[in-house]
Amino acid sequence: MKRLFSNYLIPISVFFTLLFSVNCQRDDICDAIEVTPRLIINFIDEDPNNTDTLVKEVESLAVKLIVDKDNPDSEENRFFTEIDTIENGDGTMTISSPSVTALSLPLSTLEDELTFTFTRNFGNEDASLVETDTIVFNYTRINNFINRACGFQTIFDELSVDLRTNVWMSRFQILNTTIRDEEDRHLLLFH
Repeated sequence: MKRLFSNYLIPISVFFTLLFSVNCQRDDICDAIEVTPRLIINFIDEDPNNTDTLVKEVESLAVKLIVDKDNPDSEENRFFTEIDTIENGDGTMTISSPSVTALSLPLSTLEDELTFTFTRNFGNEDASLVETDTIVFNYTRINNFINRACGFQTIFDELSVDLRTNVWMSRFQILNTTIRDEEDRHLLLFH
């Protein structure tokens, strides 16, 4: 009996152990750093006396993606900045959004054009201080396969900007027409 165990059972168990360990596949875990980058925007002081490109804060900025271009107030349109609605005790609402000097916007991996509205002083009780500009971003999409776990990374190339209104923004400067990472600024908006 001992001989049967040592002659047949041990080699068979070693064989099956090796067989199962060799055939195991590694887990498909996406640990790649490459992700689809966002558009990095800095807001710059337009003061003609200022020779440097100094960042300038935008008070209470609200950025909205316009999905329904025929109806800018549609519920389909989405805010991309944090909007807080606070109920006051007297039945009124206070709306606030952050003040920023830079912003990162996601571009669409399905479309070559996106329209955003940028509203300064959003939620201000004095409606004359609330100013909105509309910007259209055009680009081409390049899809790069990373691996089976991560899928594709989209790089945006040939970025162009159309400032449709200039209520509070005076001009723009494109620094990088290719958006392949989030390490560099891509666009300067002057106000």
